[in-house]
Amino acid sequence: ARVHGLDIGAALLRYAHLRAESLGKRVHFHQRDAERTGFPDASFDLVTSSILLHETSTRALPAILAECRRILKPGGV
Repeated sequence: ARVHGLDIGAALLRYAHLRAESLGKRVHFHQRDAERTGFPDASFDLVTSSILLHETSTRALPAILAECRRILKPGGV
């Protein structure tokens, strides 16, 4: 599987990259806004989030969920 990690914060991405390397895991990290990821339509079989909702405004949440649907392949989870 090809795994991509996304966050707006550079510091968290640096930590995540070091953690993945220490575990021997290959992850492609991207510093991007969850409302506009820049990934092509229907490009992922699985989209998940962790520790996102408490960091997100009620204004941004609908756009983030729409972006998740946009980048998810048909039949994806």
